[in-house]
Amino acid sequence: MTMGKRSPIVGRRHIGRRGVAAVEFALVAPLMFVLAFGVYDLVAGTTTWWHLTQAAQAVGQIATSAAAQPNNTNSLTVAQAYTASTAAYPLLPQLASASAQNFGVVMTSVIFTACTSGCTTPYTAAVAWSKATIGTGGTIRPCGPLVATGSDASVQSSGTLPPDAFTSSPLLVVDVTYRFVPLFTQFITGPILMTRSAYMPLRTGADAQWISYVDPTTSQPMCSGIPATPGG
Repeated sequence: MTMGKRSPIVGRRHIGRRGVAAVEFALVAPLMFVLAFGVYDLVAGTTTWWHLTQAAQAVGQIATSAAAQPNNTNSLTVAQAYTASTAAYPLLPQLASASAQNFGVVMTSVIFTACTSGCTTPYTAAVAWSKATIGTGGTIRPCGPLVATGSDASVQSSGTLPPDAFTSSPLLVVDVTYRFVPLFTQFITGPILMTRSAYMPLRTGADAQWISYVDPTTSQPMCSGIPATPGG
């Protein structure tokens, strides 16, 4: 018997197993790559969502601080609103290269009044003014009443507020919008429009004094029926 020689049958089996393994890898590899790329896009999207939340809070903090006047009134100029909105850039550096229609910051001054009959909330809400301060991708809240959604965790639209926002105190609502484009899975999801909101109480003034908007380029920066200043 000759030692060290492999049986032709065994050799063919070995080659056959390698061929099967190669075919299996060819079938499984695309799925593995898709899963890996999907995880990357999921993490990137979650991070962007979190940064949008932080950006809305930062813009709201700066804007309400700028609006607080020494005489305990609240007003925000066009320049102040723009400056506050730029706080979104350090938290979302991708905005610097994004086109204007793919992001936006919208500020809205909201007035609350006590509800007397047929109410689902103790107070009714109305828009005093709503302005896009940077970008064009955000949605300006229309003048008129705002309604409460089913829960505070519900996704908000331009005509709604979370139930917990309905109080006696006016609010400055900041909506930050960004169109997130996944790097690898765009062919599956397409661009994803993300919006996060902050509901900021006023820094100074009585409950009846909402934040007014000062725009020298228009004679009526407020919604129709809303005075230029509280009590005006």
